Amino acid sequence: MASIYDPLYRLIKRLTMPEKRFLLRYMTYIVAKPARYVALFRTLDGLSVFEPTLLHTYFSGIPPKRLAALARRLYRLLLNGMNQYHAPRQTDTRLREALGHIAVLHEKGLHEQALVIAADAYQLAIKHEKWAFIPLLSYQQKNLVEALSYIGFSEDELKRISRDEQNALDKLANIDEYWLLQAQLYYHHNRNGIARAANDVDKIEAVFQHSLLRDEERALCLDAKLLLYKVYSTYFFIVRDITNCYKYSLKTLQLLGTEPLLKTEHLPAYIHALNNMLNLTSMMGNDEERQKYLDELEQMWHDEALLASETVRIKLFEAYYYHQMTFCLSQNQFEEGLKFVADMQNGMLAYGDRLDKMGKIMLCFYGFHICFGADQYADAHQWLQNIITDPDSNRLRQDIYTFAQILRLPVAYEMKQPKQLQKTIIEVRDFLTHKDRPYRFETIVLQLLQNLHRQENYKQHDARPMFIDLLAQLQQLADDNFERKAFAYFDFPKWVQAKIVGQSLGERIKANV
Repeated sequence: MASIYDPLYRLIKRLTMPEKRFLLRYMTYIVAKPARYVALFRTLDGLSVFEPTLLHTYFSGIPPKRLAALARRLYRLLLNGMNQYHAPRQTDTRLREALGHIAVLHEKGLHEQALVIAADAYQLAIKHEKWAFIPLLSYQQKNLVEALSYIGFSEDELKRISRDEQNALDKLANIDEYWLLQAQLYYHHNRNGIARAANDVDKIEAVFQHSLLRDEERALCLDAKLLLYKVYSTYFFIVRDITNCYKYSLKTLQLLGTEPLLKTEHLPAYIHALNNMLNLTSMMGNDEERQKYLDELEQMWHDEALLASETVRIKLFEAYYYHQMTFCLSQNQFEEGLKFVADMQNGMLAYGDRLDKMGKIMLCFYGFHICFGADQYADAHQWLQNIITDPDSNRLRQDIYTFAQILRLPVAYEMKQPKQLQKTIIEVRDFLTHKDRPYRFETIVLQLLQNLHRQENYKQHDARPMFIDLLAQLQQLADDNFERKAFAYFDFPKWVQAKIVGQSLGERIKANV
């Protein structure tokens, strides 16, 4: 029985308050006797955890089979209601509705009426570049033309229907080619992160050398161009070519910012580009421009109209807290950042598994940075544990997962708990021993761990000489364009310097030494 109710329960729990209010009103108009539907809706909405036995207790007067049928009808009713709720705002919803209306009118033999709706829907699809709908509309138009025995149509009109469909299919094929290039690039980037060795670049170079990327004019429509710019900006970000990454991220914002409608229709792409610009202006030290984009992001985060879409709301949540934390880190405002970390943690608990997995990993990673800089080591340890214990972390971002493991060592050292430190040394050493280590940084860390582990009385051992030697090795890495990228994940040299002079990392950074 649980499988019957689970989709309904999960759908209700994902609804926003405005959506729930609309749907409750919608049911009273659509259903002749809505009381049972409303009662089932409110009951499921009130459950914090779904239990089938509890549901049957509430509705003991209804046989299980009838209750299951009621749940199935309510599920379809809610989906129809959601179409109505979002129809005025979403072009896709309006076009899907139009296709349904055309099919109904065609079935009733009202072919001329169906053609009028098809013509309006076609213009809407063209205006918003919804190329996937054009072949569907062309298919309906062809059926209607045949049903009318070609009466009232010129040969030119028949050719136009065929030509429009082929044009849309060409654009869809073009979009698909760019999508595949983007997917291949992100596959390598998500697994490996920042390119820290020449062979990391080789893996993505073949994607970037594709002939489609040699000329922007080969992108035949807006969606293809957005994907093109995304590939460019992602590639240049991976290889740390900040100038070109900035160029193509800015092009995305400018392309979508020409019309409010375009920005609304492509909000995820706009938020992605805004994310990039905030990262880049931070790396470039362009504080004025960075503040401008941060203000825009904050305005979007508090825009109730945008937050009506859960997909957009979650993307804005991830972007807003990520950049608030990175801003606090850039200004050395660790204590101020703790408030954002606390609010973010509450949001993560509320959104649960609806959060983007990649976004969740990055939020946890920067939650760690804020807490570590504020000397909140127990909380810093927990954020690392959130990454390490998530089964998707190592599959999605092997680089972040690896550094989350390594960073357990400085956290355990700062917590000043000898047993915990000893346990962490063994666990991190075992992790690195069984991991491919193509980078000198990991080799240096592993050697350090092995030396520490061999010192049975290391708790009383003067650690200062060990840190001085470690700093010298890290400074050698700073001269290597690839190896020094390890310090983008955590300022290891600064932390080691802090330990040499008896400071915390936060104190060392604020001293601006």
